[in-house]
Amino acid sequence: MEGEFRDIENWGNILEYDTLRDKTFWERIGAGGTITANPAVYKNKIYVGAYDKNIYCLSLEGKELWRFATNGVIQAETTCKDSRAYVCSGDSSVYCLDADTGKLIWAYKTNGPIGNAPAEYKGRLYVACTDGCMYCLDARDGSLAWIFKTSFPLTYPLILDDRIYTGYLGSCLYCLDMEGRLMWKFNAQAWIAAWPAAYDKENKIIYFGSWDRHLYAISPEGKLKWSRAFHGGVLCPIAEEGRVYFGCTDDRSYCLDSGGRVVWTFKADNAVSEITIDDNYAYLGCYDNNMYAVDKRTGRMVWKFRTNGFIHCKPLVYKNMVIFGSWDCNLYCVSKFDGSLLWKFATSMSAPSPIHPPEQVKIERLELAPTAEEEKKKEEARPAEGMGEYEVDRTTYASGMSKSYISSRKRGYISSSEF
Repeated sequence: MEGEFRDIENWGNILEYDTLRDKTFWERIGAGGTITANPAVYKNKIYVGAYDKNIYCLSLEGKELWRFATNGVIQAETTCKDSRAYVCSGDSSVYCLDADTGKLIWAYKTNGPIGNAPAEYKGRLYVACTDGCMYCLDARDGSLAWIFKTSFPLTYPLILDDRIYTGYLGSCLYCLDMEGRLMWKFNAQAWIAAWPAAYDKENKIIYFGSWDRHLYAISPEGKLKWSRAFHGGVLCPIAEEGRVYFGCTDDRSYCLDSGGRVVWTFKADNAVSEITIDDNYAYLGCYDNNMYAVDKRTGRMVWKFRTNGFIHCKPLVYKNMVIFGSWDCNLYCVSKFDGSLLWKFATSMSAPSPIHPPEQVKIERLELAPTAEEEKKKEEARPAEGMGEYEVDRTTYASGMSKSYISSRKRGYISSSEF
């Protein structure tokens, strides 16, 4: 029961950050054993970072081969190429390691914590940072090629046909050329959910979600093809075979065709954070602590596997395995056929990471952009940032928190630790 209350407190703290513009909850997570990094596989080895500040290399059987300690929490996927493993850390550094041994080859220091994986393309690394910059580094030695500066944190980019697409808190999607020059930007009304944006090659559509409760479909040249409104923030989409899949903070996952028509929906008990697709199934990591496998054609649930913490990572599907981390400090490997547990790996810390509440006074209600129907009922124009006076009550998950519990801020399960 105590663990359940900790989940409620963490989720409540996350929701507080949804109303802020200058900082996300990812910058206020303390050290712990939690895993939100997407696991990666390279040469039949698994690479995953954790909030205990380590990157781990495991065998396919879940046995530790080596670990490398950084000075900050690791939130994102390891990128492997040419026998090297590239990882970013909350200590503001990009590390290049020998993928076989974990030995450090080089490191580059940025000006802010990094919560994204480095994207590798044609011998260069593209690193999106919380300092509002996109860094381009030479993958061989870590030397700086260029920096693109904005005023807001950026996320993992989509690199397509020698163009770089990135966005996040600035409420717009940027398109850069390969030398870091701005080509164009597309404005939404709230934060961008694209880590990375999804691309439908057949229909030449780039998809991204937004906290303004819309899914956007644009051309590679930045022209709007269509957008569709939903009843919650639209999280990062994935595109495959003319369909787009994504989770939403209305606790549903959606599958749409390339024209924006709903093919199916799947209802969970909380928001789905990340989705992976294979030949038959869509695998949904969810904030209700479950990993779901659903038929990708119909949305019918095939199986689910429950952990002891919410899941905020993109599951890795490899051979007959589905591999994913949880807030409960474990990396899980389950059968992709029936969800049965094959093995699990515990990080070096058994206490989950705390999410420190915002420094501002607690906000008891969550502001969201209006739906199209709500806009019609309003005589005044939409506020500039797409938020303003419109608000809805907190989700059911957070509404279970009594005011006395909220004010007490009971922690005790881990000491505060900053990046």
